[in-house]
Amino acid sequence: MQMSAREEGQSALLGPSRRVLIIGTLISFLLMIIGLSYAVVVGTRDESVDIPGLLNSLLSLKPGGIVGLGIVVMLLTPVLNVLALGVIFARLRDRWFTLVALLVLVIMAANALLSGR
Repeated sequence: MQMSAREEGQSALLGPSRRVLIIGTLISFLLMIIGLSYAVVVGTRDESVDIPGLLNSLLSLKPGGIVGLGIVVMLLTPVLNVLALGVIFARLRDRWFTLVALLVLVIMAANALLSGR
């Protein structure tokens, strides 16, 4: 059975979007499980890591750094999804939805910048 133009367009959008969300969720879940398992093996407890200390914690192979990286990946997954959709809309030459995706990215960036204060 042949797909209509609308169904092909939806497939072009949903496929990459679905992949970004699934891969981002799986990577973040695996990082958190690895970090928590490592914490149990090493015996580390109550280690919190802030964003500036994340790189040092990762380079020191601390469990909190691994869990923190998993959380960062989880938080960035929706951003990457909107970015991927924006690229797809631009390739489809859909100016309106490309603009909407760009606006959503700007709002997400402003939210991230303002929440750090």
